Amino acid sequence: MEKEMFSPMAIDALGEMMNISLGSSATAVSNMLDHRVDITTPTVSVVDVKDFSLGNLEPAIGVEIKYVEGLEGSNIMLLKRSDIKVIVDILMGMETADEEFELNELTISCVCEVMNQMMGSAATAMSDFLGFRVDISTPVSFELEDLDQFKQEHLPQGADQIVVVRFFLKIEDALESEFMNVMSVALAKELLKSLGLEDEVSSGGSPAPAAPSVQPAPEASASNRPLSQEEIEAMLAGGGASAPAPAPAPAPESSNHMMSQEEIEKLLSAAAAPTETPAPAPAPAPAPQAAPAAEKPAPKPQAPKEEEISYTNIMQVLVEEKAPRYIKKFGICTCKQCEADVKALTLTNLVPKYVVLSKLDRIPMLTVYEGRFNSTILAQLTRACKLVMDRPHHGR
Repeated sequence: MEKEMFSPMAIDALGEMMNISLGSSATAVSNMLDHRVDITTPTVSVVDVKDFSLGNLEPAIGVEIKYVEGLEGSNIMLLKRSDIKVIVDILMGMETADEEFELNELTISCVCEVMNQMMGSAATAMSDFLGFRVDISTPVSFELEDLDQFKQEHLPQGADQIVVVRFFLKIEDALESEFMNVMSVALAKELLKSLGLEDEVSSGGSPAPAAPSVQPAPEASASNRPLSQEEIEAMLAGGGASAPAPAPAPAPESSNHMMSQEEIEKLLSAAAAPTETPAPAPAPAPAPQAAPAAEKPAPKPQAPKEEEISYTNIMQVLVEEKAPRYIKKFGICTCKQCEADVKALTLTNLVPKYVVLSKLDRIPMLTVYEGRFNSTILAQLTRACKLVMDRPHHGR
């Protein structure tokens, strides 16, 4: 079916785009889980909605993100439920029996955070690839219990086909399984259009109407027959559009009259008389110019003020900023003791990163370091929240 919808070049372009974006996702997940993560080259296919099935992914869990800037539509990641358990166990630093694992608020938060890092990195890589900003919404996870219900609630309504991207994800010494990414045909076309490959997509529209043929003007029949007097009068009486050309003025008649002596003298005196030229207007008097003002002396350069420079532990600043949100997200007690325990446990497992910053450079540099260490900090924050939730100290 993909040959009818997309050309082989379009399929290869979609595969390469997903390969680049998912490769960036592997790096983000690897940093977060502290395990090597590899993703195989994805395979792209166009599937009829009625024929779509989960295959080996059942029972599956879906994570949906929506594009909020740059692109329109949504992207759905489908994973095995057992694979989700492995990822959550690695993130939490614990092992859960299969029969005890459930999708509660804590595990859903972990899954969404992993997918947020994964799809966020993919969106950043896609932005670099396409040349414009691409931003996504917060991921939303759901259990896929009924395939027909999934098609009705999450696939584009009225669509006959969808684009399915399959790839294998391998986590070092923990997991090797197939993942599936589902997107609409409209989103795939938009991606191809951004690459200038809209010609590789079948439009499916009706052909443009043919331009009307231009009929040549009939040639005027020429005749050498002389017109009769009646025909001439009829043409003159009926043709009032163009006025007759004016007759040329008669040339002045030449005369052999001899000029007298008086006439000759008058002509010579008139030609010799000088023409009076008007006297030039007097030039205006120049306006009086004001005396130039005395130049002010240049101000003396002031000594530059010393910037407020201090050393900062980047990790501590970012943990202080992020910890309250995660404490609330995991439903942990918000007392001062539990909040301090979460921050202390997180910082204990992070390598300090001290930098020297001025007051003006503080905000932009914090943004740079946040992008670099975000996944590492979130992984340790999640583990710290789990430990404090299980063994709080505020009652002691």
